[in-house]
Amino acid sequence: MKKIKALICIFLLAAMIPLNIGVTAEEALSENSKESLELLIALDIMDGYTPDDCANPVTRAEFASMLYRVVFGEDSGIFVSNEEFSDVNPSDSYYDAVTALNGLEIMIGYNGEFSPERNISYYEALTSLVSLL
Repeated sequence: MKKIKALICIFLLAAMIPLNIGVTAEEALSENSKESLELLIALDIMDGYTPDDCANPVTRAEFASMLYRVVFGEDSGIFVSNEEFSDVNPSDSYYDAVTALNGLEIMIGYNGEFSPERNISYYEALTSLVSLL
């Protein structure tokens, strides 16, 4: 059942990706994207979001946290990468997500940095989602 839930969430996250690549707020707030966002919020995948947030870009840290919740739920310390990023600290709320997804090669860093505050690109998000399958 958990695997089915994860696949549904991956599909829904994939449906949300176009919202983060320069569309207008009006385009982002289409009925389909609102429904997908509301479901992801209800499933606690997009913790702390509201339906109005779908017009805002998603950072790499936020996306990593969403994927982590899809795959591992709220469990922490599932898998830790051997790679350390100079811009990710154990005290960061997304630390477990980043290290787990990096260790599984689902999300990677660049030149010793993860760039958690940078908006995730369409390519990065899609690559991460495909890596989960």
